Amino acid sequence: MGETKNPIQKRALETRHKIINASYELFTLKGYKKTNTILIAKKAGLSIGIVYTYFKDKDELFDLYLEHLLSRADDYFYNQLKLLSFSVELNIIVNNILEKLSQGFFSSPVLNENSKIIKDKLKQFFWDGSNLFIKACNDNNVFVRNTIETCHIIITLINAYTRDLQLNTNKMNKDVLRQKYVTLICSLLIVKK
Repeated sequence: MGETKNPIQKRALETRHKIINASYELFTLKGYKKTNTILIAKKAGLSIGIVYTYFKDKDELFDLYLEHLLSRADDYFYNQLKLLSFSVELNIIVNNILEKLSQGFFSSPVLNENSKIIKDKLKQFFWDGSNLFIKACNDNNVFVRNTIETCHIIITLINAYTRDLQLNTNKMNKDVLRQKYVTLICSLLIVKK
């Protein structure tokens, strides 16, 4: 396969953007394994050759997808924790973060895929996401004890909450379930006065 294009013209940039958006949507809905360049091309309304003109493979698009999610998470964490300076209670902020993450990436089929490539990429993704969360906490006067371990626990709790919502095995009211997890997560954070 030849070199991929790095577009500068408006139309080429729009085509590249269509491919990226289609891949983001498919990765979110179908996961990595069930998404391929044929589906991406179809979703974007383009030929597969055009997809390969701009990207060497779906891995490159998946890496962009993870970078995009991290960028959005960084902004979201910071903006939510910034609400503390407006006297918004930590449990409300944690509730917002829990809901946003559980409805987004944590409900994606990507998390249930077993390939080594995905596990390695997700390990780095969660490491980077944890660092973003820690930085947002530090910038907004929230202390995280044993930062790496605590972030790992918070990620595990968000994932468990998402699974509990999907399975609803204990038939618990959604609000009661969410409050249980919000309380657990808040107990791991300390707002500096």
